[in-house]
Amino acid sequence: MQGYGCRSVLGFRLPSELGKDSRPQSPRRTTMTDAKTFLKQLRATLKQHGFQRLNANNYFHRAEFLLCLFTIQKSMYGGQYYFDVYYRLADGDPKEKNYRALWFGRLESLFATEHETIRSIDFDDPALVSQFAPQFLARLPAIADALAAWTDTTAFLQRFGDDFSAEQQAAIAAHTFRPE
Repeated sequence: MQGYGCRSVLGFRLPSELGKDSRPQSPRRTTMTDAKTFLKQLRATLKQHGFQRLNANNYFHRAEFLLCLFTIQKSMYGGQYYFDVYYRLADGDPKEKNYRALWFGRLESLFATEHETIRSIDFDDPALVSQFAPQFLARLPAIADALAAWTDTTAFLQRFGDDFSAEQQAAIAAHTFRPE
């Protein structure tokens, strides 16, 4: 069957075709070996879930008081990708430097159950990428929705409130907080 390599008509490998990986594979499973394809799908998903493009590697979601910035970073030393998240006041230009962020960190620190999947986006290791990139892209809509939801002040304080004093929490809730 054209386009499915050595798989049978039903989309599974025949017993004689089984090699190192003896698990049957669905024909719908996409092998992710190209960083450009991965990034294109990642960017499209962010846009579909309300994030606006700032530039090729930065997307933001703005609410009334808070802005979430999603940053895509490639390692200088290899093919690994990192994803940073910043929450800051929405009163400025999204291009403004993030030194005034209310909260910032790596994406995997926000989604503990996805830690291994997020940290394993490394295009220097085809086995990792083929396993984890499709999983990450499948989970990205829910991740993007959660990131966007946390731009609501109440949701932000429920998720990140422990990082702030009671006075700071009250100021965030009242939309009067200003980082020092």
